[in-house]
Amino acid sequence: MRKVLLSYKTSESSDITSLMMFPIYQKALIRNSVLKQFFPSCVASILKVTYKIDRSKVPTFDEKDIKEQFVRGSGPGGQSVARSANQVILTHLPTGFIIRCHETRSVEQNRKIAREKLITKLDNEINGENSVEAQQKRIDKKRASAAESKRRKLEELKRQWKEREGLT
Repeated sequence: MRKVLLSYKTSESSDITSLMMFPIYQKALIRNSVLKQFFPSCVASILKVTYKIDRSKVPTFDEKDIKEQFVRGSGPGGQSVARSANQVILTHLPTGFIIRCHETRSVEQNRKIAREKLITKLDNEINGENSVEAQQKRIDKKRASAAESKRRKLEELKRQWKEREGLT
């Protein structure tokens, strides 16, 4: 593990008085953003970026707005699927959305999953680009982009090292 020597002295006793010899990948104690001010490149490598999803606009619905039906499922599973009415069909009356769920053999779990799918569908319809699903896709895209740029940077550093060492 590489270590970096940083030292910083302040006249105020409330700020960081000294910061010496810490591992680069270890989180540093940052008070009054002194470290951010004077060592921005070090802070970037230490702090981890976190993303927040805004769930405040997720719609809700009343149970009276839903028509719920239980029908026989189909597909693999034999007699346990063919003879039991465990597929849930939810119809959201105000919008006309129909959700079918037959992911498990349990009616209760299928009801729960169907309601989650209905909320997701309503959220996508009402909020569009600000829906939870769209926000998650944007975050995943940012993370993939950051990982790709890191991979390219490491690949370039490796290529430069090989040239310096005469291995190519």
